Amino acid sequence: MRCADGLINYVPEEVWAPVARFYTAEEASEMSQLRSEIDTYHSEWRAYFISGQKSLDDDWDEYVKGYDGMRLDRWLEIYTKALKEAGYIK
Repeated sequence: MRCADGLINYVPEEVWAPVARFYTAEEASEMSQLRSEIDTYHSEWRAYFISGQKSLDDDWDEYVKGYDGMRLDRWLEIYTKALKEAGYIK
């Protein structure tokens, strides 16, 4: 137990439970689809940047613009609603 004593300084003051339990079945399905598209896009571009196929300086604006058609506004709407229902935000 002594080795864990030093970890007490790293225990978070507040732990949030996953908000996915506050989604309706329809919202959960939609969030899954949206998240899949977003994650795939992000992973592909991360690989492009790391491999040098795309340049952070020259291609960043194209990368950011690519998120426009991914309905991030809808993802944020559902997520924010769940945060409110969970009582994490007002």
